[in-house]
Amino acid sequence: MRAGVDFTLQSRHKKHADVGAVIIGGTSEQFHAYLKSEVAKFGKLVKSAGIKAAAGG
Repeated sequence: MRAGVDFTLQSRHKKHADVGAVIIGGTSEQFHAYLKSEVAKFGKLVKSAGIKAAAGG
């Protein structure tokens, strides 16, 4: 059973890694802080680049 679980996790990690994603652990508070920092970072980028939402989106 353990070997099956390990294989499933390894294949899941590989699929994510293939698209540049990294699976990490943490608390919900850490995840919230991470998301907040990403929104701030990318919000500045979008604003400075003058990117606007598409109509209806």
